[in-house]
Amino acid sequence: MSPAPDGSTGGDAGWQALLVTQARGGDESAFEALVRLHQDRAYHVALRMTGDPQDAQDVIQDALLQAWKNLGGYRGDSGFGTWLIRIVINRCHNLRRGHRLTTTLPDQDRTSTAAGPEAEAVAGQRRDATVAAVLACGFRRSKAVGRAW
Repeated sequence: MSPAPDGSTGGDAGWQALLVTQARGGDESAFEALVRLHQDRAYHVALRMTGDPQDAQDVIQDALLQAWKNLGGYRGDSGFGTWLIRIVINRCHNLRRGHRLTTTLPDQDRTSTAAGPEAEAVAGQRRDATVAAVLACGFRRSKAVGRAW
């Protein structure tokens, strides 16, 4: 941790409270100092939760932007670092939920290199059976089903 202007360490709650107060007043350099104090820990949490350095960086960027915009909502019940880490964790959960919604199943029939008309016929029968099964479920026909076949 870098030393505060008065020589104390960055863990000094009084110094961080002063930085938060200044940042709430629009002092970007005070917010930057808070970020420098907590960015390594926040990144490690994001990396551990996402498993991907690029996703972790995206999460941190979003979390810092959210923290800056919502600094007025920081009540001070916990340390600024704890509040920031909670934002990071929530952003990681949001990212995971987003990935889960957009993950597609591989279409093995389309990506396989069929070795002849017999393999193509079998693939066509599987495709037709899959479409028939989906339609028999009584669900409204989705765009995905219409596009895939």
